Amino acid sequence: MLAEIWQEITELTKDRKFIRNLSLVAVIALASSFSLAASNHSERLAQQGKLDRCSNFMSMGLCIKTQNIVTK
Repeated sequence: MLAEIWQEITELTKDRKFIRNLSLVAVIALASSFSLAASNHSERLAQQGKLDRCSNFMSMGLCIKTQNIVTK
């Protein structure tokens, strides 16, 4: 079974389209990893904390407004 898989892989590596697509997938995966690593920067984390607090206040306000509308 492993020999068949290895044979299939060697056949695929001869195909230019396969190599191109594999390279594109590798580049996309690396770019995604780098963007995720950059998003964990301390300034970005502080900004995310501010946005989380703001969204909590907004949702609280919407809940209070909805309750006032429903109780009237």
